Amino acid sequence: MTHVVQVGDANGSLRFYPAELKGVKAGDMVQFHFWPKSHSVAQSSFDNPCQPLKGNNGVQGFWSGMMPVTPESKVMPIFSILVNDTNPIWYYCATGRHCQSGMTGVINPPEGKTLKQYQAAAANVPTTGIPAEGVTGGNNGTESQTNSTVPAGTSQPTSTSTSPGKTGGATAGAAAAVRIPGQALGALVAAAVGALALI
Repeated sequence: MTHVVQVGDANGSLRFYPAELKGVKAGDMVQFHFWPKSHSVAQSSFDNPCQPLKGNNGVQGFWSGMMPVTPESKVMPIFSILVNDTNPIWYYCATGRHCQSGMTGVINPPEGKTLKQYQAAAANVPTTGIPAEGVTGGNNGTESQTNSTVPAGTSQPTSTSTSPGKTGGATAGAAAAVRIPGQALGALVAAAVGALALI
C-alpha cells in the first residue's frame, strides 16, 4: 500500500498532512509530496528532535535533501521510502526553523510517546540539524526523468543520486517529481483547503 504525506501546502503552512500515519505495515511505501516553497524530510528520533538520525550498525536515517518548489510550479517533487517494519519513524523538515515551528511527523506513533510531546521538545532545539551527507538511501530525480517537462519560466534542476541503502525502519526509494496540470493542481489545493476546514 502507498501512503501519501503532503509536505507544506499552497498557503506556506509549516505542516505535514497528515502528520501522523498509523497502521503502516512492513512493505508499505510512504511518499512525501513537496509543496512550495522549500522543504525537506529528515528522519530523526523521539529523544533527539530536529536532529538527523545517527547511523547505527550501517543503518542511517533517510534524507530527501532540500526540495525547493516555486508557487508557480506545476512540478511536485516526491521522495519515497519503503517501510521495513512497524517501529515508529520520526521525521522533520530541516529547512530553517520549520522543525521548531512544528513541521514534524511520525509513522506508526507508539504508545506513550506523542507527536505533541515531540513538537514541544522540538520547539526548544536551538539549531536544526541538517544531514551532512547528500540524499541518503535513494536518489532525487527531476521531472525530465519521468518523461515530462519543466514548466516554462523555471530552470531545470540538477540531479543528485546515491546508492540505495538501508535506513532505520525504512528504505528510501527513488525521489522523483510528478507533473500536475494547472487545473488538477487547483483542484488538489481546493481539496486540501476543504479537508482542513473539516479538521
